[in-house]
Amino acid sequence: MNQPKISIYVPAYNCEATIAKCLDSLLAQTYPQVEIVVVNDGSTDKTGEILANYATSCRVITQANQGLGKTRRNAIAACTGEYVATVDADDYVTPNWLTDCITAMTENNADVGMFGFVSVNQEGHELKYGLKREYQAELLSSVETVQRLGKDELKNMSWGFITKREYWLQVLEHLTASRYYEDVASTYKVMMQANRVALIPGTYYYYVQAEGTITKTPSINQVTDLERIKQQLQADLTGPYQPLLTDWIFHITMMQYQILSLIGGHGTQLKQLKQDILANIPAGMSKAERIKVLLVRMNLYSHFYGSIKKLRNI
Repeated sequence: MNQPKISIYVPAYNCEATIAKCLDSLLAQTYPQVEIVVVNDGSTDKTGEILANYATSCRVITQANQGLGKTRRNAIAACTGEYVATVDADDYVTPNWLTDCITAMTENNADVGMFGFVSVNQEGHELKYGLKREYQAELLSSVETVQRLGKDELKNMSWGFITKREYWLQVLEHLTASRYYEDVASTYKVMMQANRVALIPGTYYYYVQAEGTITKTPSINQVTDLERIKQQLQADLTGPYQPLLTDWIFHITMMQYQILSLIGGHGTQLKQLKQDILANIPAGMSKAERIKVLLVRMNLYSHFYGSIKKLRNI
């Protein structure tokens, strides 16, 4: 089997409690051709001291604090492998992660491999209502992949797939245009370059969720960044991708509505988002999406947010 070099990059910022477990899982990979690049983004805790212990087994880059998007950009630019994958410093992976993914990609002549994941707490126990995905083996075209991303059937997570480094190099600027949701802003751009995407059965990635993370604190800046992403999607999804735009705009508008509902206030903007959602309902919605639309229609979304989260894997 062809064994191309794979670069795994890890953005690290004030992660002294988790970085060792993360890196140990990468060093335990059964795949032989691995480069591990860790970018310490100006950490002020003991992250730097811990990383010094890994300096002989990983490539450690230290920089002044620049934020997640620029750190990802700098990390990808530093990678030298034919393929690139990323793992967040809070998370960890199974030992057979890379071997299984590259095997599936090679056997199917795929440019991208997307794999399953499960949400766990800091003790490693699966969260009952945590985000998770496990895929059936399947080969997709770039259009089919972008379509499923827009429907949220595939997750827009930078760590949810392995791909050729050259694809990432084409979209580095989109990792820095937004502070939030750089995954959403960039993943579809990577997939649009792929000829074949392999969905890989099995769960390989442990997504550790803790309170206080960047994705759990609603902010008006998140809404602004999502608006910027919508505008970029309208420019990008042309030709065979144009029919996919309705699903994408619907889901991102729903995200904006959810954030503003949790913040409170912003009544005029919420009213406009509600109108946009109800005027652009896509065909073939899931049960969870139909419930969300009903709650938006009744102005009850924020009251039932906790229950909505339990429906997200339906």
